[in-house]
Amino acid sequence: MKAQTVKFFLPVLAFFLWNLSLSAQTATDAVHLTNGDIHRGIIVEQKPGASIRLWRTAEGDTLTFEMETIDHIARLAPTGATAASPAQIPEPAPSGVNTSDWAIAMQFLTGGGDHSIAGMGATVQRRLNNDRSWLGLGLTFVGDENNYGTHSLGLAVHGSHEFSTGPKGRFGALAFADLGYSFNLGNDYYDGFHQETLRYGNGLHLQTGLRFRINVLRNAGIWLDLSYLRHTSALRIAAGNDKVADKAWNMFCLRGSVFF
Repeated sequence: MKAQTVKFFLPVLAFFLWNLSLSAQTATDAVHLTNGDIHRGIIVEQKPGASIRLWRTAEGDTLTFEMETIDHIARLAPTGATAASPAQIPEPAPSGVNTSDWAIAMQFLTGGGDHSIAGMGATVQRRLNNDRSWLGLGLTFVGDENNYGTHSLGLAVHGSHEFSTGPKGRFGALAFADLGYSFNLGNDYYDGFHQETLRYGNGLHLQTGLRFRINVLRNAGIWLDLSYLRHTSALRIAAGNDKVADKAWNMFCLRGSVFF
């Protein structure tokens, strides 16, 4: 009789222990009531807009709560499981392109306005922490095709921000600005109006506009810039370096770049 009793209770005990282990590893729900009480267990029945029924695994009973008595319900991690902290979860890259922190660009430009220009330059820039902005240095030669302005070399701080990104990150639209100092490379010339030999001095180099990015490779592609260029200079007498007048030229530029 005793052996039969043992044979009967062994399967029951095994089932009870298995069910207890399963309950301990199952994610549970925490029901927060409006009065501040918190009940933990597993929601076994839910009537939308009416009530829920909670099986409290620790107490071994079932409670029913009306929806108006519930503040909110939270899902808890399984007992014994260690939830990953935010620092352990790597954030996905914003896209599969432009993953390098540095970029170098070779640039070619043409344009016109107060006079016709052509030029070339180079820019080196580094990505900022927000992954959408860049900051660097640029060097741009601007040649006056009709001798109405100066041949100049502009050294500028370059900044850009990508405000729109296309599918898979291969296309982008940016706002950019180059601001710096322009060094005159032109020769002295005789000015008939002033009856003096004059030269252009150094001045301001400002170029700003919209940039369209196309990635051909992961970290290489082309930029197309539609921009406004303002170049200033002091017109001076060559002999004594006295200033005659301030000069400024406003031009629209089309600039293409290969970046990598």
